[in-house]
Amino acid sequence: MILYKDQQRPMEQSELLGTLGRLEKERPDDLARAKELFTNYVDPAIYYMPHPTVAQINALNCAFTEWCFFDFVLDPDPEGTPLAGGSVLEAAAERDDTLRRLADTQFFSSFWVIEQDAEHDLSLLRETTTCQDFIVHDHMMAHRRNWTQGVVNARIASIDGIWETCGKCLSHDKKESDPLPQSLSSSTMPRHDRSRFIALTRDLQGVNGRYLESVLAESFWPQQP
Repeated sequence: MILYKDQQRPMEQSELLGTLGRLEKERPDDLARAKELFTNYVDPAIYYMPHPTVAQINALNCAFTEWCFFDFVLDPDPEGTPLAGGSVLEAAAERDDTLRRLADTQFFSSFWVIEQDAEHDLSLLRETTTCQDFIVHDHMMAHRRNWTQGVVNARIASIDGIWETCGKCLSHDKKESDPLPQSLSSSTMPRHDRSRFIALTRDLQGVNGRYLESVLAESFWPQQP
């Protein structure tokens, strides 16, 4: 069990955006590098459209913001893989220890929605890779009844023992998929795969994305604060 010296907390969207704003002022080359990496990998379809909708623009901006803050490698490890190194969030946690648990536990994945408790804004989610169960606090997820079919894609973190969504982009794949039984190794924390979110973004919003023709920008939910 990891103990933290200071009371741990989530991060408000305004604080997240402020952190990225400081990054743009203090380390403009890093933000430019993030934009170049994201654009080259995703190859957004809206860049080829004469008149993209506001929803499409907002969905792409939401995806870049989430990826840049949680997954972009700020200081790549020259001795490691291209994804080895600290993120913007981890750098923020170095300055503010109340964000350490957020940085330590957050991850993005796909989940089956096993049960919903709309009264308490809770959902029982089963991660599709490890079959580990999580009780997650999120109003939208707990109230969308059709999300019990297919899978939802979300970023979650454990703050003071409560799992909650910490990213603003949620998406739902309605393709039918029966949940597998809970894994016997469910007590093991899933490893954070930095590439998972941007790969899904490319599938949903890239010009050659697998799901571009079937997805609606409105389905890649930029959650409201």
